[in-house]
Amino acid sequence: MTSSQSPGQVGGATTGPLPHQDASDHSYSWSEPSFGSNSPAPWGSPPTPILPRWYFETLYTTELPSSLQKIASPGVKLRLLGDLATLWEQRTHPLNKSEHGELIELAYRIAYPPDELVAIPEGIDAAELIQCPLKVRTLNRLRQALNADMLGKLKPITVGQLFKLRSFGLVSLLDLMCVVEAALDRGLLRHPVFSPPHHMPPTGALASSTLTDPEPPDPSSVAWDSAVPVLKRLMAASIATHGNETLADGLNSGLGKLAVELGMDDCLADIVISDLSGTRPLAEEVIASLTGLWESLTPLDKAILRQRVLAAEPQTLEELGQGAGLTRERIRQIEGMVKSRLHHPSASGAAALCWVGMLGVLLRHQLGPITAPGKLENRITAAFPLAGHNDDGRVVAEMARHLLRKNSGYSTADGFCLSQTADEAIKGLKTAARDLADEVGVIAEPDLMARLPNETWQRHWDQLITLCGLHRICGHLALRDTAKAKAKAAVLSIGRPATREEIAELCGLAPNRLGAQLSAIPGVIRADRKRWGLAEWIEDEYEGIPAEIIQRIEEDGGATRLERLLEELPRMFDVTEGSVEAYAKSARFMISDGYVSVADPSQITLRALEDVIHGRTDDGQPFWSFKVESRYFDGYSLAGLPPEIAKALGCEPDGNMRVPVLAPEGCGAVSVRWPLASVTGATLGYLADPLGLLGAQLGERIHLVLESSRSVSLRRPSQPQHAANHPEGDDDSSERAKELLERMKERRRGF
Repeated sequence: MTSSQSPGQVGGATTGPLPHQDASDHSYSWSEPSFGSNSPAPWGSPPTPILPRWYFETLYTTELPSSLQKIASPGVKLRLLGDLATLWEQRTHPLNKSEHGELIELAYRIAYPPDELVAIPEGIDAAELIQCPLKVRTLNRLRQALNADMLGKLKPITVGQLFKLRSFGLVSLLDLMCVVEAALDRGLLRHPVFSPPHHMPPTGALASSTLTDPEPPDPSSVAWDSAVPVLKRLMAASIATHGNETLADGLNSGLGKLAVELGMDDCLADIVISDLSGTRPLAEEVIASLTGLWESLTPLDKAILRQRVLAAEPQTLEELGQGAGLTRERIRQIEGMVKSRLHHPSASGAAALCWVGMLGVLLRHQLGPITAPGKLENRITAAFPLAGHNDDGRVVAEMARHLLRKNSGYSTADGFCLSQTADEAIKGLKTAARDLADEVGVIAEPDLMARLPNETWQRHWDQLITLCGLHRICGHLALRDTAKAKAKAAVLSIGRPATREEIAELCGLAPNRLGAQLSAIPGVIRADRKRWGLAEWIEDEYEGIPAEIIQRIEEDGGATRLERLLEELPRMFDVTEGSVEAYAKSARFMISDGYVSVADPSQITLRALEDVIHGRTDDGQPFWSFKVESRYFDGYSLAGLPPEIAKALGCEPDGNMRVPVLAPEGCGAVSVRWPLASVTGATLGYLADPLGLLGAQLGERIHLVLESSRSVSLRRPSQPQHAANHPEGDDDSSERAKELLERMKERRRGF
């Protein structure tokens, strides 16, 4: 609720007025005070308390919303509600309208002072009271009540009595109580038994400041009388041992361990905590508070609460409306009002939110920042068991469970319950993961773990990895589960140059596809013909036999000895002498007098096309035939394409181009490559599509027809054609075929 929103509005819809609320009129007007220069300031201005003492005594450890944490002076920490008690020690200017609205919203949300709390102690002169700097609404309602003797003369006036006044709500109550406490503290109102408040919350409530007879001693006070001497000695030892100055310092330094070393643990063991607290268990406090709220509801309110708010399978508005004889809209309005009373209760149930908030803190302390939904629900169920209650008692316990779920501070994500600190930690880890990831998304896990808020989070590491959407691959983390990430993580896990088979076995990729992935990963290079590794592991990157030959030719000034190549390359890169010699004799290089140099592509001579083709079609187009192999359907290229064919299709030496296919219709282009540094000559790729449309069978010979405009067609031999150099009969038995194959091998060198 904003400072300008009516308390009777929930989510923008009017649900009717809630008990003990008034309009948020923040203007001030008061009569000229008779106190002189020592007059108290209005509520929200120093030194008047910013909240009544009851809030500091009861809700001291309530965490403030971020909007109120900012009202402190720069550099001053303001985290708990109790810190507001000392606000004026470091801030001298009053609250502005927005800050005042945030304060009122906090009071509406957390709790109302109980009805029995004394707001105006006995013995205060009404004439002096109405001279205090109260808000216009507060002053008018108070003056009318005093004049009509509605509150009695000079008797203790409680919160419940004030709330019964017309248009007197929480804002007026806070205004009145804060100003009265300021006036009493400064001696500006006559009250013989009032004791000024301290900076820290006092041990007794303001309600005890009356003229009644002394009450019997509080059992908790007796317990504290016996505990204080022991604690004093322990605090003195903490100062002497660790130089601690504050209680927080002492607790952080391990008072329990110090007590054992000093032999004081037996004394501390005799002190019962429940005797010191003097209160019932928190769960009992919640049940007692909510019981009053439950009893104040009408039968229809109770039915809607049970069947809509608390039910695991809520009834529809239509069903409830039919049973009550009301419209769906009216049931919805009542439901909104019931929810508002449960989540923002008035004085009849306000303490429940305080106790539930404390239970929520304990839940987070017990379960940690990340827990399973089942564990959270088990703790909530154990906190408020249904057994042993009558029907009304079970409903109240369900109300308590409902509130504890809402106020536990956990949200659900990916099957986990997360606290607010867990949400923040996950956001920070996601950002850190993106910063630490390499080019393929792999992350060094120790580096990411170092970004945790502290070491205690390491026990939640596996859950955090899942919640951050990261993937664990081969013992490493990755932003995405991609082939490149798998390959890189596998190389890192092996920790040395490894073969494709070793890497594939670890990461689950196909070895014949792994080379392309490794080649595309920055920082991963080839150690030799078979092995890959990180660049920092490898002294000399293997770039293939032709590239290694060229590197040594350049090192030796334009020509290198063939003897050096045959000795050095096999030793360094695990290649054979035969492979080195075959590449040295390819069209890329020239051998003269035992020296190898790079050949001039312009010196390449080609045979006539008629000496290469296998025949012509009826319309005179040349064709070259090849046998269909299974690997062409797997994406492999046809090797051994005569360079004359590549040239006729427009491909230059060391060139690469796409050639349209006219037949069969509807297929994509084929590729033609003519690498000079190749022992197999030119290649023809992307054959799977046209061969499939043609219905070609394994072992069948297919004609590659060179069409006009540098395009091709693929046809079966059964189609009409003129036989030119096409071998007839079985290739293995035909002498002409053998001769032709020998000629083709010679042409592949490109000279």
